[in-house]
Amino acid sequence: MFKMKVILLGILYLFARQAYCLHLTGKWKTSNYFLFFAKFGFQKTDIHDRINTQGYIYGNISSKSNSTDSMTLVVVDKEYFLGYYKNRSLTSSSNCASMFSIIDTVAFDTVCFEDGQEDFLRRIPCPIDGLCPEHQALPEKLVAGSQFTYQIQDVNQPKFWYISLVTCSHQTENAKSKCQWFNTQAEDDIEIDYDIWLVNGNPYTRHKNPFEFQFSYDNVDTVEIYIVFFVAYCIAVPLQFHSVWKRWHPLTRLLTLCMFLQFLGIFLNVVHVLKFAFDGVGVEKCDMVGNLAAIVSECLMILMLLLIAKGWTITRMVMKCKLLTFAVWAAYLCFDIFLFVWNRVILARAYVHTMYTRCSLLPPQVEIDVIEDIDEYQTWPGWLTLSFRLSIMVWFLLELR
Repeated sequence: MFKMKVILLGILYLFARQAYCLHLTGKWKTSNYFLFFAKFGFQKTDIHDRINTQGYIYGNISSKSNSTDSMTLVVVDKEYFLGYYKNRSLTSSSNCASMFSIIDTVAFDTVCFEDGQEDFLRRIPCPIDGLCPEHQALPEKLVAGSQFTYQIQDVNQPKFWYISLVTCSHQTENAKSKCQWFNTQAEDDIEIDYDIWLVNGNPYTRHKNPFEFQFSYDNVDTVEIYIVFFVAYCIAVPLQFHSVWKRWHPLTRLLTLCMFLQFLGIFLNVVHVLKFAFDGVGVEKCDMVGNLAAIVSECLMILMLLLIAKGWTITRMVMKCKLLTFAVWAAYLCFDIFLFVWNRVILARAYVHTMYTRCSLLPPQVEIDVIEDIDEYQTWPGWLTLSFRLSIMVWFLLELR
């Protein structure tokens, strides 16, 4: 019975993960030249119900400045984004032309590329009380209350799309260089305000799933998973407390603490993702504390398994190598917490920006981590923590002999 509880708790652990949806709000100063917003997964479009199954990017992007300089909002899939992103340069005079060389072969533009097939570009900032230039002729395609709208369709497969801002614009006044890209960075630092939503499905439909509408495709069903396991823990934790009340054993007390911390972590994450599902922001502190509680709970579970393997309070009351056991466990706990902090401060700062967006430009190495799909276990703290964990696993198996 005791082993069965341990196995069930281990299964429940597998589902304590983060989830993200996307509402971008903030300010951008053009002195920064380039701003990467986000990578967002849009679902496959149903050819029989395009309007309700396609993705939408919409919102407002304007400036209080009187400057006539224009910049570009770029929304592309990975096929076009990598070349555009890697060709950016702050020192080259032709950086804009290099960045857009591939995009220009397919992108539509109301002035320069009327035959283009892909709706990738918007001139910004839009007039404060008006529409972006690309929508002034067709305002009916806009989501109500927005200055611009993208409709994302792919009938073949779900796909990640990338959204960014850059201080590049087409030359439209000089006849000799008309439609050539040039850098519009000026001595005057222009501040641009943005409020952008990225969603899967029609914003107008009454039957949209609120738990999927704002989530990137790779995080669909996360809310439901959290709720299912929250309900499971609501049943398991009281039963465990009842069991401990009748039999006050050191190992059952440790198991109860593990379960309680995991329950606390899941509860805080449920609060986070539920709010996140409705406003695209969530409660970041709940997410952080919830995941930290889950880490501590998991480390306590590893300690308990080591104690069981050593037979403590089962076949013997005095444990051999007690100091070594707790020293190794404490070191592993420190490594796990360090990885969590590393992921939050160094890597997840990119997600804090791209998923909640209230911070300034990210360091280039952090930005690349989001674009190139680098997670915490592809960094040296992750490798170190994983190696430590494998060593503990080998030690556990040797103790069972």
